[in-house]
Amino acid sequence: MNEWENCRLAIRAVELLSSATVIISSIEMLTNPSTISNKGLSSWPVSQLASRWTAASSFQQSVGRLLVYPHVLGLFVFRLVCAIILVSTGNDQPHLHASLTGLLFLSSVLLTVRSPYGHDGADQMSTITFLALAFAYAIHSTISLNIALWFVALQSCLSYFTAGYAKLVSPLWRSGKGLEGILKTSIYGHRLAGKLVTAFHPLAKWGSWLTISFECLFVLTLAGIPFLTCLLLGTGILFHLLNAIFMRLNTFFWSFLATYPAVLYCAGVYFN
Repeated sequence: MNEWENCRLAIRAVELLSSATVIISSIEMLTNPSTISNKGLSSWPVSQLASRWTAASSFQQSVGRLLVYPHVLGLFVFRLVCAIILVSTGNDQPHLHASLTGLLFLSSVLLTVRSPYGHDGADQMSTITFLALAFAYAIHSTISLNIALWFVALQSCLSYFTAGYAKLVSPLWRSGKGLEGILKTSIYGHRLAGKLVTAFHPLAKWGSWLTISFECLFVLTLAGIPFLTCLLLGTGILFHLLNAIFMRLNTFFWSFLATYPAVLYCAGVYFN
């Protein structure tokens, strides 16, 4: 295949996996909307007071109408529909895909405005990825697709490195107590895993250092060494799968996995 076809294939893979993130997160929220209800932890009557401009009547009478519960559920239905259309239509319709990915980016920003707290790396990565996809499809040239793929790949490496470096400089993480503490929480924890690392503390320390090493070294995926790239990406898949199982971070798996086709393309390992 030529460069144009390789770019389109890589972009399509990123798009499909990013759409899976939206589909899963939308279904989760629509089936359990209690956290964004007016009595929930992310209630709009409280969140709108976080800044002057969101509390202003001009905002409330315009964009704010979309964020009021239960109207905001319609935003999740809209995101779900957009993602399903992206999955079910080929990327030979660039204008349609530019519009849909752009709308998913804007709706992600709106949801962040509605609830600035509680969003995690999966939400941020998904938002950034849809911005890159919208740019790629809007111009729809070999150059724009290359820029988008490199942007996503570098953003992925930056995200892993900053997370790894933050853990590296933390005495709690270096000792294993950070991982142990997380696994013992009610939100992100796991009863069996929490008991296991408490009973056998070296497991927590080994797990912490494996996580730190993987995240700090992830940037080497772009070194152009096929074996190293595949090893780190394979480790990443296992890492996010374990997070999904033990910490219930389901969307983390798909949102970060969505960056891997871009990494493979930029490393020259696949899609080339």
